[in-house]
Amino acid sequence: MPLVLLTKDYLQSRWRKAFAARNILVLGSKQTGKSSLTQFLHAGTPYEISGGDIKSPAPTAMAAIVDYKFSPNKTEWLRLRRDVPGDLDLRATWKQAITDIRPHGIIFMIDGRQDAEALARDVSEIRQDVLGHYLDGTGHLATIHVFLGFCDQWAADPIVARRRCRSVEDALLGVIEATPALSHLRIHVSETQLSPARKSWPEVERALARFAADLVD
Repeated sequence: MPLVLLTKDYLQSRWRKAFAARNILVLGSKQTGKSSLTQFLHAGTPYEISGGDIKSPAPTAMAAIVDYKFSPNKTEWLRLRRDVPGDLDLRATWKQAITDIRPHGIIFMIDGRQDAEALARDVSEIRQDVLGHYLDGTGHLATIHVFLGFCDQWAADPIVARRRCRSVEDALLGVIEATPALSHLRIHVSETQLSPARKSWPEVERALARFAADLVD
């Protein structure tokens, strides 16, 4: 799976303006919707049209959306693209991406269809493999938002959606409150869906708008 580095001009104008001159990382395990989200930011749909057919975008291990002025360590990024063979080894690259890109905001994507135990493991992953790199201070980082994907398959009604999002958010707040260096970090959890069977994706639009607001406050 590729590591995708994008500049703001790749985005639709509404998101380009909303994200301003901030660098963003999109992280998460396999098949959580990272490539679909990147495609949505680019085209307004989570899929490509090829020969009149709907085509899912190629899987993405990690995506970075950067300001025009950003100049990555090209040698290091080429090494990362070459040496990442699988999902578990991908975690080791997140530290390099955080160090190199110095993101102002992180979107962490989780499969919301999972049971409570699996969701707790994902929160633990955020604590260890993302927030663990900020124990000396958040630096540029202003916000982390979690997108709980596939809500069209698990959020039977708004109460279910709120409860699941709240359970993940409460777990993250526990991590933040226990770590003084993270005390000013803004977090939020949103239900999202990027189903190619849908004609609109209002959940992810709301989630992105909320992320943009926390990004620039």
